[in-house]
Amino acid sequence: MNTRRPPLGQRLAAWRWAAPATGAGLVLGTTVATWWAVGDLSTGVRFSFSSSLLEPLVTSAAARHALGAAALVTLALSVALRSALVRWRGYDPCWWSVLTPLLLAGLTGGWSWRVLTMTTSSINLLVGFVVYLVLPFVGTLVLGAALRAAVLLRRRHRAAAALAVTTGT
Repeated sequence: MNTRRPPLGQRLAAWRWAAPATGAGLVLGTTVATWWAVGDLSTGVRFSFSSSLLEPLVTSAAARHALGAAALVTLALSVALRSALVRWRGYDPCWWSVLTPLLLAGLTGGWSWRVLTMTTSSINLLVGFVVYLVLPFVGTLVLGAALRAAVLLRRRHRAAAALAVTTGT
């Protein structure tokens, strides 16, 4: 009976999906968990001129808590799997330069959604702040992360091509 384990490279090839999946789980989980943790920002007083820019997607308290719990579970699983990938050396640390701005954009996006859906009499000032300052900041973070990902993918493609030329495969 053969009890030898396959080489690390073969074991990690089976987990190639884990790095993008954990990255997506971290970004989405951070956004929803921030939205859930911030909570409703509406003032308790309802004036005749109170309004919100957008209607909340989830109005039930039970659904909000279920989404928040699901986001926290997603975050925990993503962190655990990402930690295992780092330990197994199956994750290039350069990708943190892509993931970090996306996490910051997720934090900002979760808070911004709560601001845009709150009901208050002074909604114009807050919506202006979010639309004119926060959304361009989030867009810049996402664009910067996309450009960095393109650079890292191009670098990996060039390294694979150079390896194929030198090994003759």
